[in-house]
Amino acid sequence: MILRGFVATLRVGGEGRELAKTALNHIVGSLSVHAEDKLPVAMDGWCTLAHALGEGLNGVAWSLRTLLFILTAQAPTPEQWTWIGLASAFPAALLAKLRRASS
Repeated sequence: MILRGFVATLRVGGEGRELAKTALNHIVGSLSVHAEDKLPVAMDGWCTLAHALGEGLNGVAWSLRTLLFILTAQAPTPEQWTWIGLASAFPAALLAKLRRASS
């Protein structure tokens, strides 16, 4: 429930979105330190967030890239790999679409 509200805030414009982007950067940065310290990562929640971010949210590419890097370094289950793959596929599809449009 909280995740949906956070992602919804990232989807809208304005000051709330900018604050949410800043919070996301800090959250992913904290998770990165947590993972570097070899502490367990609760994969299901983070995979869900990665999937939501990958669905075309502008301005969060760096956070998404970092989150995907952290998640792939863990031991994802097959279902979690699916979520990670979907999260990474959305930005790749968008990039391909932009390249087609510019040519």
